[in-house]
Amino acid sequence: MGKKPKSRKVRVTDSGIIVGTRKIIEISGVPYVAIPREFLEAHGLKPGDEVPIIANHIMKIIPMPERGDKEDLVLAEEELRK
Repeated sequence: MGKKPKSRKVRVTDSGIIVGTRKIIEISGVPYVAIPREFLEAHGLKPGDEVPIIANHIMKIIPMPERGDKEDLVLAEEELRK
């Protein structure tokens, strides 16, 4: 008998919103949260890409075309205010 397939904790709604949970894991003493594959694929992101991250009580990862770090952060801050 094979192992039971691992259930996915992420789903995509009919309107394209990714919903689910992620576990915080620790690698070499540093906490990490994996980005859902569906999000990466939807935005053409791959390992090694950099994305602005803005956080207050909600953390947002904002995929954007490359424009330069300073402009990305200004746009990300504007997005957080929405």
